[in-house]
Amino acid sequence: MAHRGTSCAMTEGTETAAGSAGGRKRRATGGPAPRHAGWVFGYGSLVNARTHGYPRVLPARARGWRRIWRHARDRNVAFLSVHEAEGAEIAGVVAAVPADEWPALDQRERAYERTALSEVLHQGPAGIEVQIYRARPELTRPPSPDHPILMSYLEVVAEGFLAVWGEPGV
Repeated sequence: MAHRGTSCAMTEGTETAAGSAGGRKRRATGGPAPRHAGWVFGYGSLVNARTHGYPRVLPARARGWRRIWRHARDRNVAFLSVHEAEGAEIAGVVAAVPADEWPALDQRERAYERTALSEVLHQGPAGIEVQIYRARPELTRPPSPDHPILMSYLEVVAEGFLAVWGEPGV
């Protein structure tokens, strides 16, 4: 059983090109978002490895978070975000982000804030720091008919989940 502030390996038989599931506990550290090499939790388009070039992408689940749709003032379309929700869990991936690529990822996710993820089930190395992006409340609003969800965005997300989690994940 995982506890707040820890993460542990997934026990299901999920396998990717990057590796296979294990049964050992993994620890992730909490605290402020680092500016050095680390891991990001992807729950939307970042699940699709074709949207980035990170060297290692593994199935993962984040506990205490739920997906939500948002739109930013400077964008005419809706996109996925997350918010904290006790007892909830979302599927996604953890991806290794090289130190020199964090600024570009922060720019890509500029409508989001990056924060440490304290409870994640993953297959990565022990002791990794996992970050998650969530929409900045002051820059976003709930979706509306004037801010649609693009089919192309849904397809990118669905393709990523299909590749990582198979049909049950879509």
